[in-house]
Amino acid sequence: MESRADHGNRRLTTEQEYVVVGVVQAFFKHYLPLSKLQIREMVTRRWGIQVSKPWVRRILSHHHLHLRARLCKSLEDKRQGLQMIKTSRAFYMRCRASSRLITSRLHRS
Repeated sequence: MESRADHGNRRLTTEQEYVVVGVVQAFFKHYLPLSKLQIREMVTRRWGIQVSKPWVRRILSHHHLHLRARLCKSLEDKRQGLQMIKTSRAFYMRCRASSRLITSRLHRS
């Protein structure tokens, strides 16, 4: 049911706003809070609706008891740490493949 505060400039329905709130909460609970830009992109991809920076600020303010959009330093460090592990694994796999190639060529000689 739509609230009485709805007006012609409303970008999303109440149900769509609840979806946005739920998605942002899910990412936050998994230590990956969304930035305001990511929230805007999510709305655009999901519903094809362009929302502005002030719109995101207003929805975060309206649902402030349920949402957090800021990335704190420790969570950002955790993301970078995970990316470093992935990069290191990829580098290790390339080195291992190169080592196998060199070893197989040496055995052929």
